[in-house]
Amino acid sequence: MKTTDSKSHTEQEIRSAIRQGKTLCHLDSGNSGNDDILIGGESEVRADVEGWALSCGYCEDGSDLWEGQGWTLRVMDPSELDDLEAGA
Repeated sequence: MKTTDSKSHTEQEIRSAIRQGKTLCHLDSGNSGNDDILIGGESEVRADVEGWALSCGYCEDGSDLWEGQGWTLRVMDPSELDDLEAGA
C-alpha cells in the first residue's frame, strides 16, 4: 500500500491485480474523503491503513479509525468495479 496522501491504488494497478487474481478491499472513510480501493487481503490492508493513519498523525490509535471515525473495510468482488465506474 502507498503511504502518501492518496491511499488508493491506480486504476492500472487495480486492473493488473484483478488479472493476477489478487484480493481487492473497499475502504469507506466516511466523510474523510473519497472511498479507496486497495489491493490485498482484509487483515493486510487493515494493518496498512492503520499504519498509514498513525504515520500521518491522522489518529493516535489505529482502532480509532474503525470505532471512532466509523471507517469500514470489506473485501470486494472485482465485478463491483464496473458498478462503481458506472456511478461515477
